[in-house]
Amino acid sequence: MGGFTILELGLALVILCLLIVVAVASYYDHQSHKTKRHAIQRLEEVAEWLHHQYATQPNYAAMLPQGWTTNDAESKYRISMAVQPVLASDPQSTFPAAGESTFTLQAVPAEPDECGSLLLDHGGRRGVTGPGATVARCWQ
Repeated sequence: MGGFTILELGLALVILCLLIVVAVASYYDHQSHKTKRHAIQRLEEVAEWLHHQYATQPNYAAMLPQGWTTNDAESKYRISMAVQPVLASDPQSTFPAAGESTFTLQAVPAEPDECGSLLLDHGGRRGVTGPGATVARCWQ
């Protein structure tokens, strides 16, 4: 008779479970990358807006529009201007606080993230605060 043995069925079940685990992990990785990419786009939009504002009123110490500072359902990051200098892990340097001629935008994740906060300053310099994180990996 042509049936399957318990061993064959068990092996097929193990393979199916492994495929499901890989698929779920891949999905969560994709979602994480998508939310980080959205936060990066928001940082760049806010920086562009600040540069336009600076052209008419030469002072970066202005308030950001309300919609840009709150959590966004898509991004899960809080966008804000740094009110004090921020020490980045990569590049190892200090990003300036908001002032008349400088600003640092930060995207702070709502949940712990290996990259920590994403940083963008008035000159377009990018940074991250997570220990061991790199700009090349986190800003991709």
